[in-house]
Amino acid sequence: MRYTLVQRSMWSAFTLDIVEGSGRVVGEIRSPNLFQYKNARMAFHPPGSTAGNVKFKFQGVTYEVWVEVLRRAFINDVRYTLQKDQKVLASVDIIFKRGERFPAVLLRTPVQGSFRRTGSPWSRHFELHSDSKLLATVFHPHWITLRVHLAVEIAADQPVLPLVFAAYVIKEILY
Repeated sequence: MRYTLVQRSMWSAFTLDIVEGSGRVVGEIRSPNLFQYKNARMAFHPPGSTAGNVKFKFQGVTYEVWVEVLRRAFINDVRYTLQKDQKVLASVDIIFKRGERFPAVLLRTPVQGSFRRTGSPWSRHFELHSDSKLLATVFHPHWITLRVHLAVEIAADQPVLPLVFAAYVIKEILY
C-alpha cells in the first residue's frame, strides 16, 4: 500500500497532503508558523498550549505531534510523538552520531524498528526494518520536483498511521 506526502503548494512549506495510491487525499499535516519543542528552554507559547504543535489529520481524525529534545548538543537528538487525547500512538527518535552523515531514525512504538539508508549516496531511499523484516520503504518517487514528494510503501500486514507518521519524520530530516 502506497501513501505519498505532497507539499500542497510550492509557496507554502507548512502544509502537506497525505495522498493514497489511488490519488485520493486522505489527510494533511499542518505545521505551525512558530514551532516549539515540548521541553523548550525559551517558550513562545504559554504553558499547556498546543499552538506550537504540528497538526496531523488522517482519515478524518486529528492528531497532534509533540517534539521534545532528548539530548542537547550542536545538533539535538529529538523524539517525535504522535498523540490523540494524551495517548501516545507512535514515537520516533532521531539520534545523531559523530561521523555519520545521516542520523539513526528509530521507530519506538507501536512497533520497534530502525530506518536504513539504501541506494546511492545522492538518492533518498530508506527502508524500515524490524527483526530483519521489511516493514516500509520511504523514497522520492520523482528525480526533480518543485514541491516535496515523499512516498511510503507499506507492507500489507503493517499499521498505516505510525508508518505514515515515520515518513513525515524522515521528511523533517531531509528538508
